[in-house]
Amino acid sequence: MQKVTIYTLAEELGVTPSSVSRAFNPNSKLSDSKRSKILNLAKEYDFTPNRMASRLSQKVKKVGILLYSSYIPFIEALENGINKAYENIKGYKIIYDLKKVEKRAGSAEKCYDVLNEFIIAGYDGILVAGLNDIEHRDFLAELYKKNHNIGYIHTFSDLPRLFVSTQDTAMAAEIAAEVLSCCLKFSTEKNIILFTGNLNSQVHRLAKKTFIKAAKDYSLHILECIDMKDDPELLKQKTSYIFNKYKDKLNGIFISSGRSYELCKYMYDNALQSEIALVTVDVYNELNDFIKNGTVAASIYQNHYEQAKKAMEVMCRYLIENVIENREIYVAPEIVMKNNLSLYE
Repeated sequence: MQKVTIYTLAEELGVTPSSVSRAFNPNSKLSDSKRSKILNLAKEYDFTPNRMASRLSQKVKKVGILLYSSYIPFIEALENGINKAYENIKGYKIIYDLKKVEKRAGSAEKCYDVLNEFIIAGYDGILVAGLNDIEHRDFLAELYKKNHNIGYIHTFSDLPRLFVSTQDTAMAAEIAAEVLSCCLKFSTEKNIILFTGNLNSQVHRLAKKTFIKAAKDYSLHILECIDMKDDPELLKQKTSYIFNKYKDKLNGIFISSGRSYELCKYMYDNALQSEIALVTVDVYNELNDFIKNGTVAASIYQNHYEQAKKAMEVMCRYLIENVIENREIYVAPEIVMKNNLSLYE
């Protein structure tokens, strides 16, 4: 039987973990009916409060959070997920310090400064999102030596860490190949272009490797793989290039970077949506318009919000209870199309 925790009771009763904690303190502010329900369920499970319930008398725990990207929808989703998770644990003397650094040339040094400041300040845990490139490995390895309580969001880094919370990138790439296969089911030609995000990132390297294998399994012919480096201007240039070179051959496109606007715009402006199946990733306002008008056949939702929410929950629970049940947390990708887009807006 799975261990019953304060989270188990909270989830079953539809209350916050802090409410469960207060139920065990006769002097706390909680309605009689709610306290009774919580205590009765705790008795049923033979549950007694542990470290979580005694947090109110302990010292403050501090979490430092670094979000590094120039991709605004990514940052906004992560921040929203962190804030949502914090709503349920802020009564347990946990505080966090969130720093956002815009990704541009030379800005990695600023990230290093932020993380070193977290170490110097003696923060109990650190969450990192965005430092996915190979060039950061040595610094992050050294950081772990100074604080083992490091969690990563949206990455597959094999660096030492407390845990990682990410999407199943391999599954997302396989889904993209299957969607294109379905779109081209009755097409005599199945010629595909793959646009990748920055291949310095382990996430995009895995997406490329998996998509190529899946494309072969679905009898899709990849004409070319192009690293657009998560750069909208480079994507704009490469979009003109592929349509000039493969205009009469191209049947489908998958772009594994969320920064797909320039590609979508080109296809819409040139009325190519009925000729070429386009699969993207993510859901955000500008992209949603292209899903609605049919330019994008489907988008693979990576759910950065849930990745960050789970990361914050796991880190806080570890700092409070010294419990971590899963060091690799995967959020399942979802297919978003015109008919179900409203569920994600």
